Amino acid sequence: MTVLFRKGMIIVTAMVLLSACSTTSKPETNERFDSLEFQSVKVAPFDQALTFARVMVNKERHIIVLTEFLNGRIKGVDLTRAMGSHLDDPISAYTELGYTEMVKLVKDSQVNYSITVSVDRLIMPVDLNDKHIAAGINYLAHAGETGVKEGPFLFSKHVTPTGFNTSVAIQEGLLDYEVELAAVTLGPVREGKLPNEYGLILTNDFTNRAALLRNIDVTDVTSGKGFATGKSFSGYLPVGNLFVIPKNPEQFAKNLHLTLFVNDSIRQVSSTNLMVWDFERIVSETWKMKHVEWEFNGESIKLMGGDPWIKARTLIMSGTPDGVVFQGIPLTTKLSGVFSWLTGGWGTSIPLNVMEAYIQDAKESSLYLQPNDTVSIHVNTMGTLQNKIVQ
Repeated sequence: MTVLFRKGMIIVTAMVLLSACSTTSKPETNERFDSLEFQSVKVAPFDQALTFARVMVNKERHIIVLTEFLNGRIKGVDLTRAMGSHLDDPISAYTELGYTEMVKLVKDSQVNYSITVSVDRLIMPVDLNDKHIAAGINYLAHAGETGVKEGPFLFSKHVTPTGFNTSVAIQEGLLDYEVELAAVTLGPVREGKLPNEYGLILTNDFTNRAALLRNIDVTDVTSGKGFATGKSFSGYLPVGNLFVIPKNPEQFAKNLHLTLFVNDSIRQVSSTNLMVWDFERIVSETWKMKHVEWEFNGESIKLMGGDPWIKARTLIMSGTPDGVVFQGIPLTTKLSGVFSWLTGGWGTSIPLNVMEAYIQDAKESSLYLQPNDTVSIHVNTMGTLQNKIVQ
């Protein structure tokens, strides 16, 4: 009788609280998307960075070193023609010439090999791997909004990067956005130390929150368990239209202004100087975790893919700032999950009942990204992304 009374009190309390509390709403601000501003990006001067894009010319990929990104058009030097070679990848060309010689060649070639193209003609700016290292909870404000009190932490993302203007499918889940700056290794990284030279690129770390919530370890979110499962769907890693190799990448990466819009409303706005771990620290922590394993698609995976070093062309993703759709699990949803468990959901744990209650509520309220939404990212000196959401 006592047990039934206690259960009854819990149920009554839950019902009262559920009726008294409102549901979670989408994050919004008053700032609006400016399509004209989005068409232009400040390009870093050569004494700070080399900025690359790629375009198809006569069915062949050509490298462009940018001098201008203005009103939906880019100007620069066709590096592939200037080098007089078959090279069609910025990292390969940079490995052959180096920073100083490439700058000299570009300056000498501005008259004979100049090129101007529309931004919508650009293709993936650099060749990349399909296994990447990612940091979670690397901005304190993001930790606060999600309710994860410990961090940063690392996890693996296994997906082939796609272009800045490719569509992204919801995959029957809860699709969330995450603007991130990523380092790109130019060669193998050995002994846990990031080299002085590396590239930078923008990414959108799209996440299926339903898949993630169903697979995380709720007792230790920072273990990284389940993150590969929730973040490694096909198409969930579009990258920016520009690839940048700074002269001093550590300094260059410190003060970038990140902005992400959904349709015409800004959702994320922050600065990379708010990262808790910089790229060097992320690599150092990767080395400490090189033997840690997770399960993904029935297989065991590691941060470095089981290799003794980090491969060239690996993305090292620095985490996202605050402003994502997921704002933690509301108290009302937690109580709803407990109620579900008490009234017949004993076949699964209380946390899983809570997660399913959140997923169902979020789907019914259309809280997450929906078909025909457009997610846009704009970062000066780094480029843009604009991805249409589809079913």
